[in-house]
Amino acid sequence: MKRLTLAGQIAVIITVAIVLAQGINLAIAVENRRSSLLGQVILPAAHRLAFAAAAPEAASAKLEAAAPQRPATQKRREPKITAAFPAQSHPR
Repeated sequence: MKRLTLAGQIAVIITVAIVLAQGINLAIAVENRRSSLLGQVILPAAHRLAFAAAAPEAASAKLEAAAPQRPATQKRREPKITAAFPAQSHPR
């Protein structure tokens, strides 16, 4: 087995240190991205809950105002049910 020169040993140590540092940096970046995405999802819901807890009457009025309203003249459409095959009686 051939021994590395001092320059070769330093190059190997620097390479290992750089790879280790990049791995740590990647782990930190992934964790920050995950926590920021989680914050984007949770914070709006937390604000709504805090608003509802602080003023229940105002919160319910705001929710009712934000809900889509159907005009009184518009009827609810019933789904059309069509059979793909003619009705058949099945023996039991």
